[in-house]
Amino acid sequence: MGRVLAVCAVALASLALPAIASAASQPSVHGHGSVMRGSDRFNISARGVIADADGQVRRTLTSFDPNLTGVGQVDCLNVQGNNFTASGLLKQSTFNFPGFPQTRFIAFGQDNGRGQGNQNPDRFGYLEFGSFFNFDCRGQRGPTGGNVTEGDIRIDPGG
Repeated sequence: MGRVLAVCAVALASLALPAIASAASQPSVHGHGSVMRGSDRFNISARGVIADADGQVRRTLTSFDPNLTGVGQVDCLNVQGNNFTASGLLKQSTFNFPGFPQTRFIAFGQDNGRGQGNQNPDRFGYLEFGSFFNFDCRGQRGPTGGNVTEGDIRIDPGG
């Protein structure tokens, strides 16, 4: 009886380990900070591959009004080297966009290492658009957006 239980435990563990390893090996992006000398704040946390992704992006446009905030649910993440593109559906917004809540967003950025004294700062950009545009993270946007002046972006390519 003890031997049967031991064999069952080993079998179950061997089934669980690949699932744990594959979850740990997914690409991820985590970051927060300011763009354009503190005028726009962002926070991103996302994990996954292309359309099998999950996470959240928050953006506050303090350059216009500190109450202008959008929160989006990530449904697509594309990591290529030190660049990422994330896209999804806007879930909360204090902006007045026609078509909300069917507004989609795309966030993109670049991880150039840690430290604000870095010669090449991290970069972050964010766009919102109506559902009639069918953009998602598959089209890599590259290192565009503004310099991250406070904060940090960390990309883990997984693997």
